[in-house]
Amino acid sequence: MKQNQKLAPTTDLTTWALPEGALARLGRGDIGGMALSPDEKYLAVSTRWTGVCWLYELPTLAPIAFWKASGGGTFSPNGRLWLRNAGNWEIWDVQQRVCIASIENVPRGTFSPDGQRIVTDDDTKISVWCVQNGKLLRETKLHPTNLIRPGSVFSPDLGLLARKDYDIERLRDTSFSVYDVETGNRLVCITEVPQTIMHFNFSPCGKFLAVGGTKGTLQVWEWESERLHLTTEYGNGHIYPYYPPTGELLVAALSWSRRTVEVWHVETNEQIDTFACRGKGHAVFSESGALLVVENPGELYVWRKGDAEAHTLSTLHGHLSTVDSLAFSSDGMTLASAIWGGNVLLWNVSSRRSQRPKAAEIPGRNQIVHPSATGKILVTARDGENVKIWELGKSEPIAQFAEPDIGLHKSRYRRLRDEALSPSGQQFAMGDSEGNFHVWDWAPHQTPKHTLFKGPGKDGAYALAFSPDGKRLASIAHDWTGRLWDVDAETEVAKLPFTLPSKPGVLGMAFSPRGDVIAGAQWGEIVLWDATDGKTLRTLPQRDGNQKQPTLCFSPCGRYLVSGSWWQEGLKQMPIRLWDVASGANIATFYGHTTDVQCIAFSPDGTLMATGGHDGIILLWDLSPYIQ
Repeated sequence: MKQNQKLAPTTDLTTWALPEGALARLGRGDIGGMALSPDEKYLAVSTRWTGVCWLYELPTLAPIAFWKASGGGTFSPNGRLWLRNAGNWEIWDVQQRVCIASIENVPRGTFSPDGQRIVTDDDTKISVWCVQNGKLLRETKLHPTNLIRPGSVFSPDLGLLARKDYDIERLRDTSFSVYDVETGNRLVCITEVPQTIMHFNFSPCGKFLAVGGTKGTLQVWEWESERLHLTTEYGNGHIYPYYPPTGELLVAALSWSRRTVEVWHVETNEQIDTFACRGKGHAVFSESGALLVVENPGELYVWRKGDAEAHTLSTLHGHLSTVDSLAFSSDGMTLASAIWGGNVLLWNVSSRRSQRPKAAEIPGRNQIVHPSATGKILVTARDGENVKIWELGKSEPIAQFAEPDIGLHKSRYRRLRDEALSPSGQQFAMGDSEGNFHVWDWAPHQTPKHTLFKGPGKDGAYALAFSPDGKRLASIAHDWTGRLWDVDAETEVAKLPFTLPSKPGVLGMAFSPRGDVIAGAQWGEIVLWDATDGKTLRTLPQRDGNQKQPTLCFSPCGRYLVSGSWWQEGLKQMPIRLWDVASGANIATFYGHTTDVQCIAFSPDGTLMATGGHDGIILLWDLSPYIQ
């Protein structure tokens, strides 16, 4: 048992535990879990990919500590913070920020009311563990067994376990079972659930089970008799029911169509409060029900119940989901970022603080930021069936056009490499699912011109890049063939050959700012081509165990190329490599992201590099020691 490990607080959060060569960390990672202390003084937020747990003081949301926590955390009834780290529990005194003990090989679970036991469940059994020494006290097999799904819940006295039943054929959770913890026997199986189950919660007496769906429906079951006690609709969104110890039923209804969170008292049908909130998110009530935490891509909200109109709401930026694109302003003082499921966030490079753009948020979904030749930051976004081009700071789009009904990608998250915006901001290209790609060309106050470029007729996962003048477009299709196109003449200029056999994977492409070199990446290699005739200039083979390098970006001077890698089995840190274009030499390699490097951007003077990852982190790197 480990005792008295202490972590000193830090003042500059952006410089904590930085990787070698990095100047700052912007963003705190994609949220994997949230836990509120019983006294409602602290909020612990674990991140999904970075293996860090952040501790915030309430109600200010001021971060006060960091811990390594590979598996998230929870609070015990006595207010101790329990963190999962490498399969073990570490027990922390949050006020003193001291690790007072650790126990090994105990799974994540639910604490008993007296805080002396942890009860866990998996596909086949229920286990009871001693908190003091980590010993297994009892193990009960479940009858029958079923595939465990996230969201299992114990009754307050730990005598009952409710679990989702996964429908293999329908690929959703549309029924649930209640088990006796002592015997492991299934007591009931209820199948009359109209929606996929989002969350459920037992009443304090254990007699009722509130079930929240993914499309706005709340059901309350008197589970033992299998009688549906109540059904209520709350629009179209995720429903989080919660019974405080006092016994009333509360609901947080997260509506993605209205982009709001509504808090309801179910029995009285009273809406306690409502507030604006982006996206779908997840929600957690405090033990008393007076606090509600809602996380969304890039934002975290803490709502506190007050008297009548005296409710309070605090908002925290920085816990990002996947960082999909980055772009510097012309003076290098502002960095724009766009994330999956969220909206554009601006970072002050000097102060490292974030804010939303001054104009109203960019409407639509899946925004992508682009630098432009004019020094403005442009944003492409889908708004309904339209693609719109925005200039940050402007309230109206500078261009928009309807997507033709030809199978353009309709996935939840657009892929940055499947589309391209020319540096002038007047041409936009996108691949479709039939192996073609499309180019829209426009001028102010004119209807965009649409041109179809026929591809190889296979799966249309493209990599696309415009030349600096917008007259040529380089593409890689999913049959692993590269091509160079004359946009105005609508003709193919040259083939861009690869030299190695390819494996399926994400492809990357970039055009040099000088317009003379094109870089393309596939499995195992990066190829540099002459942008005039498509001839191969050189090949940059990739190392064994790190073959996926789909993220490419040239420096503003065009003399350097940076490649960012994607996760492969066995990798704990993703290499980011700086290449000399003329010689093909790997000048430097940086490590900092724990999973896919999604995007790279250079400051205008080329000395500062920003990288964004699937881990929800943006890293700023100093390149001045490596470039001339």
